[in-house]
Amino acid sequence: MSEKRNNYPLSEKDEEELMGNLTGWALLYIKPHTLKKNVQLETFNDALVLLNDIAHLAQTEGHYPNFYLSFKTLVLTLYTPEVFGLSEKDFILAARIDELLNKKGLLS
Repeated sequence: MSEKRNNYPLSEKDEEELMGNLTGWALLYIKPHTLKKNVQLETFNDALVLLNDIAHLAQTEGHYPNFYLSFKTLVLTLYTPEVFGLSEKDFILAARIDELLNKKGLLS
């Protein structure tokens, strides 16, 4: 990972290019630019288990999503506060979340 990309937000061109590596994420062009994903689960308990699994993954990455849980829907958002936008860290964590969802049969 380049040092420049750790200290500054990614350009829109870089963001759009990196979106090609993700499944089901939206790129929100609000300030700060944000990645967003909604995950529908079968039960509230399933949503809680997934939230905890993602929290553990985030802890290992040292980068943390925002969570919003509403009954059986888990909403994830990612951005890097230090650069007030998106960094490579966000796309790395989003891809890792996609891998976890895929293993659980939840990737859509």
